[in-house]
Amino acid sequence: MGVEEQTRHALAGLVHGDCEPEFREELRELLRHELFAPREGLTYQEELRLTYERMRFANDLVRPEELVEHPLRLFALLEWSAVVSPSLFIGMVTHYCGALAAIRELGAGREDLAEYISALEQMSTTGALLITELGYGNSHVAMRTRATYDPDRQDFVLHTPDPAARKFMPNVGLPGVPKLATVAAQLDIGGEDRGVFLFVVQLRDADGLLSGVTITQLPEATQVPMDYAVISFDHVRVPMRSLLRDSASFTDNGFHDPIDDPVQRLTRSLTVAQSVRTAQTAALASVARASAQIALRYSLRRQTMEHHSPWVPVIRYRSQQRALYGALATAYALTCHANRAKAAKANAMIHNSTNRPVPPSALDPLPRTLSLTKAVTVWATERLTAECRQRCGARGVFAVNRLLDYQGLAIVSNAAGGDNLMLCLDAAKSMVGGVHYTPPTGEPAGQDLLDRDLWLGLAHARERELHRVLKDRIWKATAKDSRAFQVWNDHLTEAAELVTAHGSRLITESLLEAVSTVEDPDAAAALEPLCGIHALNEINDAAAWYLCEGLLTAEQVRSIPLRLNGLCEQVTPHLSLLLDAFELPEDVLRVPITDGDLSMVEGRVDVPHQRAETGVRTSVRAR
Repeated sequence: MGVEEQTRHALAGLVHGDCEPEFREELRELLRHELFAPREGLTYQEELRLTYERMRFANDLVRPEELVEHPLRLFALLEWSAVVSPSLFIGMVTHYCGALAAIRELGAGREDLAEYISALEQMSTTGALLITELGYGNSHVAMRTRATYDPDRQDFVLHTPDPAARKFMPNVGLPGVPKLATVAAQLDIGGEDRGVFLFVVQLRDADGLLSGVTITQLPEATQVPMDYAVISFDHVRVPMRSLLRDSASFTDNGFHDPIDDPVQRLTRSLTVAQSVRTAQTAALASVARASAQIALRYSLRRQTMEHHSPWVPVIRYRSQQRALYGALATAYALTCHANRAKAAKANAMIHNSTNRPVPPSALDPLPRTLSLTKAVTVWATERLTAECRQRCGARGVFAVNRLLDYQGLAIVSNAAGGDNLMLCLDAAKSMVGGVHYTPPTGEPAGQDLLDRDLWLGLAHARERELHRVLKDRIWKATAKDSRAFQVWNDHLTEAAELVTAHGSRLITESLLEAVSTVEDPDAAAALEPLCGIHALNEINDAAAWYLCEGLLTAEQVRSIPLRLNGLCEQVTPHLSLLLDAFELPEDVLRVPITDGDLSMVEGRVDVPHQRAETGVRTSVRAR
């Protein structure tokens, strides 16, 4: 292996973590198939059917039964699917994480679930996840869908009590596509609520809808097209085995659940959301990488000029460098943080699929960490994709160049998998309450803006002070007013600011920690200025706060633009290596914007017919 090849290998290892190179190559080979090429001119329904066709084709080749033992392969499959089609990602994440992983995790060791698992692995039916209810947004505490136990028949009656309780927006609306769903419902035994559990329900088979199930397809969603729908259940009977009872059980003495707290039972039953959010984080990091690559490769070939300079690539301009090298740095940072989240969740999935699950601890930080990771990754990716699209000029608005699709995935992910703002506010409450949270202790050290100790010290100080101020204000407000809603309602903006600072600090730490493990000197040299760009952009975003707190001087803040210019100069020689590490070849991305400025107009062209005087035109293929 040559020196340059060693560097590429080191950078690719940083980007793709512990997912084997051989499996990554399998995925690239899979996605080179013509079935995954972009299609234009399809109707909305044809787009949906193409998505399910792609799902079945991919499933036949990735050996889904092996994904259980290798969850990192599952996350790799999902993030690569997002690159070729965000709609494909939506379909696959609900199938593999919302249904299959949920059954495996909450039904570990149960042989009576084998039929469900086999059907999903073979994709004779596709999986769905039904949690959110139409009239209650993302609030699952007061879930209205009920599953009432019938002791005489030893089964359950699944029922939607009112229109507001209909399940909202899962991808189950396309007729003719068999659907097996995991449905969240309040378990009723003898008139007593025993908490929210998941039930495995066949919504539609080859013969049509299950009796008592009503599905209404929602209007077209152009950002990420899928067959979104609302679903209601009219006293639908489901068998005993459909209950994903986790550690609970039916005995001669009745129903026993070692988790006797409704909130903890809800949290445990919705553990599926952790898998979904981890997959979303991985997918968003992957489209961030793809967006940065597309915009940078186009900027390298896009020629421009002005009165005082010759024709040069637009990437030579500092404004373009600052924006797109910043996007590249963000993409690397999000990737490193996503890799950390994937590793943590993969370990939990392996444990839960092979051992009897244990009741969740109130001090378990993983759900909160994964939720916040998803939220901050969504927000960062939405900004990044918008910037990359804008920096590609007019060509960025064409769907064939994918940037709009990637931005759309970020937009819909704000609510999918849990509303970002709600996730952050819940996290803020637990952090203020000290639930498995201790504020960071680092202090800013040194004056050099390119000093890592200064980066981390500033991030620690900001988070610590925001936490202290919010905790103090909540304590004082509580002393005056015992109404929890009013106390928190007056401090929601500060709560969101704290959590955002916390998430930004974790992302920066993930980037620096991952880069510190890179032993190849050329790879480290390429990554060092990227770290600086990411850190200085983070500091610049909060510069006013740092100035007010006396943690930065006005001179330091004024010097940030010039320091960023210098870092951009250092990135330029390494740009090709940094992009190659993403392993996104042109025959997988298939975006004309990087193939040449004229490639987008070398398809179908309208030219005048020979009988031009009639005003009739004929469409012909350009040669």
